[in-house]
Amino acid sequence: MPPLLDIDYTDGSIILWVMHAGRCTPHRVRYQPRIYLECPIHNKHLISTLPQVRQVRVEQKITSLGQESQDVLAISLDDWSGVFGLADMLEKRGWKAYNVDLPPTRQFLLERGLFPMARLDLQLHLDDDQQTTDYTTPELTTLRLNVTPRSVKNPCFSDPVKEIQLGEHTIEGMPEADMIESLSSLIKETDPDVILTHGGDSFQLPYLYHRAQEAGASLQLGRGKDEPPLQNKGRSYFSYGRIIYKPGGFPLKGRLHIDEQTFIFREGGMRGLIDLGRITGIPLQQLSRLSPGSAVTALQMDQALKDGVLVPWRRNLSENFKTAEELLRADRGALILEPRVGIYENTAEMDFTSLFPHIMVTKNISPETVLCDCCPDSSVRVPFTGYNICQRRVGLIPRVIEPLIKRRLTYKKMADGGSEEHRMMQNVLKWLLVTSFGYMGFNKARFGRIECHESITAYAREILLQTMEIAQGMGFEILHGIVDSLWVRGSGNPEELCNLVSGTVGIPLELKGHYHWIVFPSNRHNRAGAMNRYFGLMTDGKLKVRGIELRRRDTPEFIRRLQHDMPER
Repeated sequence: MPPLLDIDYTDGSIILWVMHAGRCTPHRVRYQPRIYLECPIHNKHLISTLPQVRQVRVEQKITSLGQESQDVLAISLDDWSGVFGLADMLEKRGWKAYNVDLPPTRQFLLERGLFPMARLDLQLHLDDDQQTTDYTTPELTTLRLNVTPRSVKNPCFSDPVKEIQLGEHTIEGMPEADMIESLSSLIKETDPDVILTHGGDSFQLPYLYHRAQEAGASLQLGRGKDEPPLQNKGRSYFSYGRIIYKPGGFPLKGRLHIDEQTFIFREGGMRGLIDLGRITGIPLQQLSRLSPGSAVTALQMDQALKDGVLVPWRRNLSENFKTAEELLRADRGALILEPRVGIYENTAEMDFTSLFPHIMVTKNISPETVLCDCCPDSSVRVPFTGYNICQRRVGLIPRVIEPLIKRRLTYKKMADGGSEEHRMMQNVLKWLLVTSFGYMGFNKARFGRIECHESITAYAREILLQTMEIAQGMGFEILHGIVDSLWVRGSGNPEELCNLVSGTVGIPLELKGHYHWIVFPSNRHNRAGAMNRYFGLMTDGKLKVRGIELRRRDTPEFIRRLQHDMPER
């Protein structure tokens, strides 16, 4: 069955690039994307007269999680390019727009039930299961592209091209324009499905397009006509005390351009990217340039749309009012125990598997279930905060997270058999699960809510306290604990402790290993236990190191070697 390699939207049409019989061919389908508007229904005729609006009709949709459906206007558009200006104009009238930042390609794939790398029949109908883990990955022809400017130390756009490498082919020793033309011819001849670059988004492709324009050469990298994104600017954002620049992407038509420096590809490889593309429904070139949090949001949006819930635009949810006492109780984060400074033998380390995601699923944590209006007298209450949890319905977030947890555990078992591909596939899913918690506390997240974030950490504190109580009851001594991890020592069997805790709290507690010895150092200033620094020799002979100079990037090499060699002597 031919797989769907890529999808594009151009001039009011969806172009599906389908691989079949050794070729990848485009299939054009006329398509009118839609946005939705919450406003008085009698404005239907007025809105239908606006430019680029093809049709306006009334539909029943849910505008907020946990609410009943209502009449909204579905606006079909001839052209998507001016959608943000149109939505902005409508919202300035006091109305509310939905699905505005859901691009036509995503809308089309959702409506047809399609996804990247899906197997299609000859009529381009789906013949695949999106959620299966037992699927065959199509054989993709992959070539690596590397462009070398004449100045290697401080390259800039004004430097002529010195050398171009495509796979095993090297193009050099000719005028710049001829080199670029030769690259276009070579790509057409070899016809790769994937072009890999290292820094292609940040330098190599924008540099190559610029040099082609300066030399008057024709550059064609995709199977469809290249349209160098002149407006494709990067963006800067502030994160953990740093200003980070993220370059704009340079996608190709009918051929995948993957930059190896993007996070998802770096963590999951091609198999991880394909697997994530299948379950999120996001085209691979776009997906490779997203963060794990954006991928989780896409899954939440997909489920919401299937439930008839519209996706808000420019969401900025304010926190419910709290007294100082309520804020003190709720906004506490997870539990961290101060380690007992010293050297300890016969120590066991254990941690919970995906603790926060498991809490979301088992405790039904979702924006519409925490503090729901339908169950104010619910017997299910969040520890410490007393928030009520809905007992009538399963929330959106648990329904999205649970399949991710199961999928990751499936790949983790396969990785235990020595499969590097499955190790990377489960690693990508791990990042999605990690960020799913952080996005719950982000006020601009599509389906986030700070009370959900507080509920998750409250349950985490309760679970770690339960675990400590069970461990002490079995005769173990608690040495250290961080959120979802615990270090204990004693004469008991750590595996029995893990089994008992797993059965009690309903979340798997795994034994991560035994230490011959482990050191919990003190802080330099107050001599109290350092929360995030330890090192020890495990029974399998591995030295585990966290937080000390050996792990820091700015540590001088001789100090790094010294700390590495000292435990072995």
